[in-house]
Amino acid sequence: MEPRESARARAPGALRGALLPSHEQLPARALADWILEDRLPVRLQIQLHKYLWGNVPGK
Repeated sequence: MEPRESARARAPGALRGALLPSHEQLPARALADWILEDRLPVRLQIQLHKYLWGNVPGK
């Protein structure tokens, strides 16, 4: 993973809504840690079907 700067430092007040990690590119836990560290006012949404059934088409 590449180093990152604080999301608040890049765009203070600009983040609202939900952040969704790409299942195979960014672990949900890493995104959750960033959200908590930066105290971002966002929701974390994951692709629950990917955790339940894996990368199976149609599920």
